[in-house]
Amino acid sequence: MFTYFTETIVLIFLGYAVIYPLLLWITPLNKIDRGFYRFNMGLSCIIGALGIIGFHFISKSLISEIYLWIWLLLMLFLTAIYWNSKTINNYIISTISIIGCIVLAKILPNLIPSVNPTGALIVILMNSMITASVFFSMILGHWYLNVVSLPIRLFKHSIIVLSFFYLLE
Repeated sequence: MFTYFTETIVLIFLGYAVIYPLLLWITPLNKIDRGFYRFNMGLSCIIGALGIIGFHFISKSLISEIYLWIWLLLMLFLTAIYWNSKTINNYIISTISIIGCIVLAKILPNLIPSVNPTGALIVILMNSMITASVFFSMILGHWYLNVVSLPIRLFKHSIIVLSFFYLLE
């Protein structure tokens, strides 16, 4: 029953942490408080770190683990830079996420060696986008409880993105 439990958890956590920052495009910085960006980037770093720790216990390749740590350090560095910054560049955040997708593609054969890696990567990224969209919409919805004048358009866009990935799946 638990044969691939750790591998599954690692894929869920890493996929989530890699994809989640891409959803920040839904909420431009000029429409939402910087604290929203801080919380979400910090959340990605924590979930990514948990995925890497899980990967450490099942990994047979030190190089793959080093790739993951480099990606996480880039994410932590970017989060630290943007923590008190007045401007946040979504292009740079997206670049780090794309690097994470590449790293995920590199480590995938270590986690599930007998599967077509391209097809598995597509499925993992799609499922990660659904999971990340659900949590992003939930967090954004809770953000509306704290910020009175937040435009409802942001929440509507997050639900549209979530619905799109549900339909695509």
